Amino acid sequence: MKQKRILALLLALTAAFCLTGAANAEEETPVVREGTIVEVMEDGFLLQEADGREILYNVDEQTVLDGIASLTDLQKDLYVIVESDGRLTKSIPPQAHADRVTCYWLAGQVESVDEEENTFLMQTELGTVIVHRGELTTPVYAEMNVTVYFDGVMALSEPGQIAARKIEVPEVQGTVLEMTENGFVLRTDDETEYRVILTEETVRGVLLPAAEPADEETAEEKTEEAAEADVPSDEKEDTDAAETEAPSDEEQEVTVDEPAADPAPGDRVTVYFSGEYADEDGRELTALEVLIEKNSQE
Repeated sequence: MKQKRILALLLALTAAFCLTGAANAEEETPVVREGTIVEVMEDGFLLQEADGREILYNVDEQTVLDGIASLTDLQKDLYVIVESDGRLTKSIPPQAHADRVTCYWLAGQVESVDEEENTFLMQTELGTVIVHRGELTTPVYAEMNVTVYFDGVMALSEPGQIAARKIEVPEVQGTVLEMTENGFVLRTDDETEYRVILTEETVRGVLLPAAEPADEETAEEKTEEAAEADVPSDEKEDTDAAETEAPSDEEQEVTVDEPAADPAPGDRVTVYFSGEYADEDGRELTALEVLIEKNSQE
């Protein structure tokens, strides 16, 4: 009987130890966040995530660095992956301790783009690398100089393969000042002017205005819905079909897919280019893609 009690006690202690270990393991699972460093301080940095949220991470001698030689290498605009215990202060911005900071990147020139596989081939200091773009929609073109941030993992294939976490490409943003014979003059917010050359291969895109939130139903709309409810089902189906086949003029304006025109003076534009300039002063470039935000005052 005594042996049975001892055995039962040992089993109970073993079970308790396992449960405690499992709970600790769950608590110790790191919380991973990533984003761009927008400010560097003496004992940390401010991280901005993709959704705009900012977190102030504190770093010290306990912080493990991966892909970075020292804390002094942490600079503004670097894209990093940060591990912490998940605890955030209630300050603005919230603060956390960075247990691990990872930052790897490869810079090079794009050789070719495979739209079907959502990858591109890139020539780097490590040789040719296949980059998987995932859900990233950053425009990438052949002969463009790019920087790709990743988690440090490269598939041991030939060529090597990495999964992009962020892709930086050459771009300039600003307002169209005037049109020229082969393009336009762009003025950035800091008053720098660029001569942008457009070619037949330049991709044009237009940013559509964001859809306005639906207002609450008006009394008139409610009356129309009530009247519609009294219509026999057969007639209602015919009416719905007619509405589907003949959308309103306003709907047609939104849905018609027309070729994008060149920008006009006053338009806001983002110009993507190879990173190479056509002149010595670095003020003339050939656009690979132009994203246009039409002037609302036109």
